[in-house]
Parts: sequence; C-alpha cells; structure tokens
Amino acid sequence: MKNKKNIFTKIVFICSMLLLQGCFQDYTVEEKIPISGQIVGSSERQEVAFTYDMNTTFPVINSRVADWTTGAPKIIISNFSNFPVRTTQQSFFELWAGSAIDRASFGKFYVSGSGLFQAGTDLALCQADGTECVFQPTAGQVVKLDYDRIEISIEPAGDADIVQSGSVMVVAEILNINSGLVGPFKFPVSFETASVVATGSVELFADQARQGLVNLSLKGFPFLNNKFAYKLSSVDDIGGSVRCAAFNVVNGQIVDVTTLVPKSSNTFSCGVDLRDRPTMKISLLPTFENASDADFNFTPYSLTYAPFVNNNNTEPSIQNLRVSVAGNSTARGLTDVVGKFELLSSYSGKTKLVFRGLDFNPNFQEVTVVQGSSISGVTINMIPKTKGRALFHLFEKDWPATEILSAKVIIIGDASAEVGIPMNDNGDGVDKVKGDGVWTVEKTGITASTIDYTFSINGSTHGDPHAEKIDDSSTMKIIQ
Repeated sequence: MKNKKNIFTKIVFICSMLLLQGCFQDYTVEEKIPISGQIVGSSERQEVAFTYDMNTTFPVINSRVADWTTGAPKIIISNFSNFPVRTTQQSFFELWAGSAIDRASFGKFYVSGSGLFQAGTDLALCQADGTECVFQPTAGQVVKLDYDRIEISIEPAGDADIVQSGSVMVVAEILNINSGLVGPFKFPVSFETASVVATGSVELFADQARQGLVNLSLKGFPFLNNKFAYKLSSVDDIGGSVRCAAFNVVNGQIVDVTTLVPKSSNTFSCGVDLRDRPTMKISLLPTFENASDADFNFTPYSLTYAPFVNNNNTEPSIQNLRVSVAGNSTARGLTDVVGKFELLSSYSGKTKLVFRGLDFNPNFQEVTVVQGSSISGVTINMIPKTKGRALFHLFEKDWPATEILSAKVIIIGDASAEVGIPMNDNGDGVDKVKGDGVWTVEKTGITASTIDYTFSINGSTHGDPHAEKIDDSSTMKIIQ
C-alpha cells in the first residue's frame, strides 16, 4: 500500500513539474508594426546627363614670344581656330603678358570672318591661313622678364585703358623666353580634379516642364573666379536659346552670381514650355559690366532629351500599387484609389519601403522600424515609366546573410542581356546614393512589351522579392 502511495506521489510530482515547466515556456507573439502612408503619382520624368566637351568649345591658338629680352618684345600668333565670334560690336579681346602680380597689354583685337583685326582701327592683323599676327606692347607698357603667362581677356565696350577689367578667357604658360616656347591656351579654371571631370544632369517632370521648370544637379563644378558665370539655357532650332539661370558654384552649392549666396532651390524657370525643346546647355558667361549673352558662346556642357511621350498630362492610376519592406518582403500592402496604403511588418531597424507598380518606375524610401511604435504619414512620388526603359533595384536587406560583391540583372531571352547587366551601389549612373545598400541599373532600348528577368548575386540566381506582381517574381511591364 505504501509503495502504491509513493508511486502515486511521484507521478503527481512529475506531472506538477511538467505543468510548471509549461508555465515558463516562451509563448511570445512576434510583434508587427503598422506602417501607413500615401503614394503621389507624378508626371512623366526624364533625367539626362550633360556631355562634357571642352576641346571643341574653346579657341585653339598657336603662339610664341620673341625678342623678350631686347626691349622690343612680341607675342606672335601663327594660327588659330574656334575663336568666339561677336554678334555685336560692343566688346573685344585683349592680349596680355603677365604674372600673378601684374600684367602688360599687347593690344585689343576682334575676330571677323577668318581674320583678326585691331580694335579701334579695324586694321587687319592676320588671317587663319598661317599668316602670323604680331602683337607688341601698348604704348607705355613695360614688359618684365619674370612674366610667365599670356592671357586673352574679353573686355567691355568703350574700354580704352590698359587695365584688365574684363573676363580672362584663356591662359597659356610662357615655357622659355629664350626659345619663345609657349604652352597651349586653356580656360583658367579646370573642370577636372584628379582626372575626374565635373558632371551635371537635369531632371524634368512633364507637368513642371510645361511650366518651364527644370531641376539641375551638379557634381564637382569649380568656382569661376575669372569674371565668368555659368548659364543654363534651353535651345531649339525654332525658338532659339532661352536663358534659364545664371549662377556660380561654391563648395558644391549653386550660388548667386553677384552675392555668392546659395540659391534656395536647384529648380530654375526657363519661362517657356520645355516638353518639346530638345536641348539644354551650360555655357560660360562673361560677367563684366554690360556683358551680353549673345556676344560669346563657350559651351562645355550640353545634352539632348526626347520629347515627352505623354504631353496631355493624363497619368496612370495609383490604385493597386504594391508596397513591401526590404528584409521582410512578405509584409506588403496595396494602395487604394487615392494612393493610401497600410501594412504590418515584423522587421526591426533601418530598412527601405519598396514601391512597385505596372505603370510606374520602382521607388523606395528609408524608414526606421521600432518595436512598440508605428510609422505613419509616409509619402513618396511615383514616376510613370518611359518608353523602352526598365529600372531595377536590388536591396541588400533581402539577403542579410550574404555579402554582396557583385550583382547583375539577367533578362531572359535577350541575347545582349542574358550574360547579365552589372548593377552598382557606387552612386554611378542611375544609382542615387553610394553605399546605401540599394544596387541599381537601368536598361534602355527595350522593344518588348514585357520582360522576364532574374538577379544574379555573386553568381547565384534569385528572383525579385519586390516584383511588380505579388504572384510573379520575374516579369516587368515595358512601356511602348
């Protein structure tokens, strides 16, 4: 009887322990954070980069010095090309020899046809056929032996003195006064730093372009300290050139030409409908008193964009666009008829909200998800797709266990892209921010109405977890 009682007591004890252990099991439910906001449908967008061409923009001049130590020094121009041609008789060039401290004038001249002519007397100095132009110091000028450069400036109308008051257009180094050797003429401000050329681009939205508005982005542009400024203009064959803005750049910021105060915005107004004007240029504008836009044309940067496809400003619907979370792609939602969305995500920390739609370019926005809180008021613009283009984003958050060393987009059935189109996170091309964990590339010239694609990450193939369609990780619509 006693043994039965002991056995019963042990059974009760064991059951009690099991029940007690069950009380301390982890029954925590993974918390999901509500995220909400609204998508705004923007008009058709184009972003186009400027092409840099300093060689064909500036004058090419062959010159030498002579008799520098004899008391009768000369600057001899043997041939020249690509001098800017005046459209009015209000300004002219002046030739100088000098140093960082002072300079001496070798006379004023202008270009007409293929020749150089003395300003004031209209005396022909030479033609662009090899005839040498000989310039001597203006009366009363003293040429010093330590002068190490030759300058050509643009001087204002009526300038009768021998003080350099205009804009220095080009400078050449005097390499040897005995042999007369002179280096090539160059614009005195360089657009290259460590062999990297300054770059620029414009962003145009159809609705803004209709109002004449353009967004300008610049990288590496130098400060013009030689009485020049930058001029952004819109050009077409019928309407001619229209100035959109004059500005300078200081430490990467676009500033006012006179005050050097930073501009409040990089959006400029051209005052004309830009949707069908195919060309934009950045020229270098002399800023001396009474300088004219029309007098000279130095244009190191230009671009051409296609006319906007949707000029009637009707936009695709923003209903049923997909919103998902990088690192938690199954947390997703769809927008309603006015673009509002809601979703729940268990992700914690900094990540990206990913926005996709059949008729819109993909987009994303960084958010920080904190457990026990919520995120609301998220807004983002969605840009309609443009003809024949496909934009791809790959998010490192979706592959947290992988160090991504290389990423490609493989377009199935496209022989030119089946080997893979390299993506980058270096801030190059269409990649906006270097090192933000978003690998990007754009494919243009696509003629098919849809494409099938995959990602190649370090050589392994993966579908797109944020594809346009929830049930299809490989198909993208292309606008034709």
